[in-house]
Amino acid sequence: MSARPSMDEQFLQKLTRAIDEHLADENFGVNELAAELGMSRTTLHRKVKQVIKKSVSTFIRETRLKRSIELLQNKSGTVAEIAYQVGFSSTTYFTKCFHDFYGFPPGDVLKGNHEIEEEQVKEKKTNKRTILSGVVITAFIIVLLLLYFSTKNRRFGDSKLSIAILPLSEMNSTENTYSALSALRIHLHGDLGNLENLDVISKLETDKYKNLSVLPDLNQINKDLRADVVISISVGKVGNKLELNTLLDNTKTGKQISGNTYSLNPDGENVDEISNQITLDVAKELRISPTKEEKEKISVLLTENKAALRHYNMGIGLSEYAKNHKFSPEWHRVIKEFKAAIEIDSTFAEAWLKLAEIYSYRMLPNRYISEFLNLNTFHNHLDSARIAINNAEKYGKGNDALKMFIHSLNSTAKFEDSELAKNPQNTSEYYRYCGYLAYIKEDYYNAIKSWLKFEENLPDIELEEISDLHYLNAVAAGVGFPDVCDKFVHSALEKTLDSAYYKYSLIPATSPRGPKLYMEMLYKYYHLDTSEIPFVNFLMNCYLLYDPSVFSGIAYMDSAYFFLKKRVDLFKKQNRYLDPNIYMACIYKYFGEEKKSMWHIQKTLENRSALIDTIATPMKSRNCIQLALAYSLLNQKDSVLLCIDKISQLETMPGETISQINYLKRVQDLEKDQQFLKYYQQILSHFGTEREKTKQLFIEKGFIEPEKEDV
Repeated sequence: MSARPSMDEQFLQKLTRAIDEHLADENFGVNELAAELGMSRTTLHRKVKQVIKKSVSTFIRETRLKRSIELLQNKSGTVAEIAYQVGFSSTTYFTKCFHDFYGFPPGDVLKGNHEIEEEQVKEKKTNKRTILSGVVITAFIIVLLLLYFSTKNRRFGDSKLSIAILPLSEMNSTENTYSALSALRIHLHGDLGNLENLDVISKLETDKYKNLSVLPDLNQINKDLRADVVISISVGKVGNKLELNTLLDNTKTGKQISGNTYSLNPDGENVDEISNQITLDVAKELRISPTKEEKEKISVLLTENKAALRHYNMGIGLSEYAKNHKFSPEWHRVIKEFKAAIEIDSTFAEAWLKLAEIYSYRMLPNRYISEFLNLNTFHNHLDSARIAINNAEKYGKGNDALKMFIHSLNSTAKFEDSELAKNPQNTSEYYRYCGYLAYIKEDYYNAIKSWLKFEENLPDIELEEISDLHYLNAVAAGVGFPDVCDKFVHSALEKTLDSAYYKYSLIPATSPRGPKLYMEMLYKYYHLDTSEIPFVNFLMNCYLLYDPSVFSGIAYMDSAYFFLKKRVDLFKKQNRYLDPNIYMACIYKYFGEEKKSMWHIQKTLENRSALIDTIATPMKSRNCIQLALAYSLLNQKDSVLLCIDKISQLETMPGETISQINYLKRVQDLEKDQQFLKYYQQILSHFGTEREKTKQLFIEKGFIEPEKEDV
């Protein structure tokens, strides 16, 4: 009786069957295989790498080639015909791949010049059965010796180990402690990543455990993360120091490998040294011998100045908080800390680079921040970003993709004509910046195209934060594809069990499905935590902007006013600056509070008046509609129409801009204004063209059926 196949063998059989069923389909690739198996691309990639040490695309190609040689031996057609039968659209490419794999061209098999044994078909082996027994014995002895000496250096065998750093157990502590621990975790990821024999599981993936009171057992963690070993760190206090108790566990055997204790300064001053020491201790326990180059990388300190490092680590901790709380105002405090580090050590390259990142793609793409930036602030941020990236480069930490992104932000060129788009690099970082740039320029088609490329490259890098995925679903909803948005939302949830971001991701996904569903969702999450400003904002805006018929007799403006007051109270309690908000101006105006309304109107006009005459503006349609609303409250119809005209000249814009124009049309009685209707039709036409392009992209990528229309 034959032995039952192992789990890995069953997995490979399932993979092979799926490929065989779509053998002739040249478009059946990694995404399609992942969908067929009900897995994410990242999970599939990691599992295949773990089992056969090959990429998914390589496995698909080799499976096609193995089937092709069977067809060639049976003379089932010409080389060209067989190439198409196994999913190669190009005979030339098929011949090249075949020759690379087998060492001879496919035509030779048709001519009978090569006899291919079954083992060669399966494993591309060229071993002969006539090897002398003495050679076999010698080889066997050599293998045993190699294994013996390798196990002296490697506890788990020759394959690369995967290691996960679990979230620290004391992350809800004082601000200083939180920052120090966040910085330590980031440093540790970097230091362990310098060891070639270790694959470090991304922080985002391990963050799924950060809100759990009890961690899963090691066997479950192994299944979830495919990690061979995990580091867990619990934090206590001894005097004025943080005591870090670290455990290194083998997830396969469930046994502890080692445990060590380290002493960390609460201000994060010795984070570098502690991270370096933990890394070297882990390498020792796993019997990995770091090379001289690896040791040098691990031991490098970002700066010799302890005070500068203290501010830097505080900035790192605060930036982690800001990234994990989408609507957080913390970025200004982060900037303050990095600037303080630079004032102490002007050659601190890492601090300069962090400033460049924050001033450019951290702050500007986030519409909830950039909506309230005036033009001067926008250009001041760009100037600061340019100075920072140049200094980072000067002191040894350049970043070409970020530099091109910053230059492209200040350009009047369309996305495809920008410096960034014209200098392609096949890296995830490059595609991330392209996505942000297109998003800022409201070119949603190219934003989606870039972020899909970013996702395709994810298996090759660490995904650092879920906001990189959030923008993808937000943009999909922005052009009217909520079903696709749902797929992106659940894909993000699969990568991390971050329920807070899951909630925020549902906002754009639900909005295009109509007012009733949207507001039901908003109320559901608002009642879970009535202090969350985002849901208060959205509910206030809904009661103002939606057509009154939606509310079936509800005193909708009273509800809008309720959430306005709630918003003001929350800003006061959180010591936040109450930004000028044109929707609040509309509500105050309705209730006769002219003074309060006028403050918001004047601030909006001051902040945005220059936008009407410039092209190099972030999110131009949104800024123009804000101006139009301000002018409408002042009964300046000509200025309103001028703003709408500017929007009509834009080739791309989000769907929410059209929703706001519909509100303006209703309250300003513009339904019969011929000039307005002309602009309005142009806007709808441009949006429709962009949506159709995006639809074709989603069809091409397999996110929607060709015959299926989205809402």
